Amino acid sequence: MLPKNPPNNLGGASANAVAALLGLERALKKFLPATERGRIAEEVGSDLPLFLVGGTVLGLGRGERVYPLQDFPATACVVVTPEVGVSTPKAFAEWDRKLTGSGPSDRMIELGRGLSAWLSESYSGAPFRRGRRENPLLELVRAGIKNDFEQVVFPEYPELSEAKSVLERAGAKYASLSGSGSTVYGLFASKKAARAAVAKLRKQGWTAQATVTLQRAEYWKRMVMA
Repeated sequence: MLPKNPPNNLGGASANAVAALLGLERALKKFLPATERGRIAEEVGSDLPLFLVGGTVLGLGRGERVYPLQDFPATACVVVTPEVGVSTPKAFAEWDRKLTGSGPSDRMIELGRGLSAWLSESYSGAPFRRGRRENPLLELVRAGIKNDFEQVVFPEYPELSEAKSVLERAGAKYASLSGSGSTVYGLFASKKAARAAVAKLRKQGWTAQATVTLQRAEYWKRMVMA
């Protein structure tokens, strides 16, 4: 039996919706212009347009306006799915309540400036230090990116905060709540490190699996073959 509020599966339902749209085009042999396809996707869900692009993107607005960026290298990742479910509408309502009567936080202003500076440079430039061998994605996430939902979700579901902590203790270079939850993920320096973390987490009773981020070409290869 599925839980009342199933865990967030990292956009699984949205990806399935886009796959269904593309499958219908193929079956009917009627292929929509990119703008029309994007309009339909946006009406169905704010994060669907992401899956019409794939790879590294910049999302604006509600997330429905996406712009492809130069891909980051594939990055090892560990996904933890705690046995709790988070209500997305409730999380948004709590976040809206938290922001009522207040302007953008200093952290958000600083982050916006940092990202603007980064986007104006090549990926070998700021905020990365030239000559570093580390995956640039790991450098970027340490530049100040944070999921603001953690402020309202973690107090309500402390086990999700603990999931983030165990990922960091297991060697994650960066860990975060995914969307409004309840999935938590960690980025690792190598696939070997990610596999070792999964073994450690499973011994502690966590549901965890190792995976890797997909670059745009690989994403579309898999999408077409699905």
